Amino acid sequence: MIARWQRILLLFILLTMAAWLVWQWPHSPLRAVLGALVPLCIYLVVMAVEFVLMHITNHADAAPRARLSQVVGAWWAEVWVALMVFCWRQPFRHDSVPDWLPAQPTGKRGVVLVHGFMCNRGLWLPWFAPLQARGHAYVAVNLEPVMGSIDEYADIIEDAVRQVTAATGQAPVLLCHSMGGLAVRAWLRAHQADGRVHRVLTLGTPHGGTWLGRFSRAVNGRQMSLAGDWVV
Repeated sequence: MIARWQRILLLFILLTMAAWLVWQWPHSPLRAVLGALVPLCIYLVVMAVEFVLMHITNHADAAPRARLSQVVGAWWAEVWVALMVFCWRQPFRHDSVPDWLPAQPTGKRGVVLVHGFMCNRGLWLPWFAPLQARGHAYVAVNLEPVMGSIDEYADIIEDAVRQVTAATGQAPVLLCHSMGGLAVRAWLRAHQADGRVHRVLTLGTPHGGTWLGRFSRAVNGRQMSLAGDWVV
């Protein structure tokens, strides 16, 4: 579902940019180009605001505080990665590479990949070929309903874990991005699954909540609010 939403949004933005160019070009090519670039500028500003808020709200973290140059570098890298993820991999390529469950065990431990908020399995697309090349079976889930409760994702993860375990004969590693780590916590609790997983690795998971969660209208977004009932 999220892929469809992202395709529609991207098409709307591109059509709006094209319409502006066609309308304004005869009057002023410069104004036409600058106006068409407004969506990109808004995107850059929004990303910058997020990084500024991150830098401010994380001042009390035990981890060493990032230098300004590091924050700017991370922002610039995220700008390009996010464009690739949200404008290509997730809307158009999320199902281009299937999960890999070899018919015969390779002797290597399998991996379950769990994406985060407003994402799908396309997030992990660059990981698939290296995992298969190294003999690691993998399943990348799609967490749906997209804006549902985090607890609703437990059965999806359970199914993926069962598939990978059956293919490898070993408890898998669960690799989780952002909200995906919370979804795995829900799975561990709902299925009493501590003994059925080798490792859980979380990347950027808001285990204690996130400052932006207070503004979300989605159920799972509100569950990630700072000091919310779900995360504490």
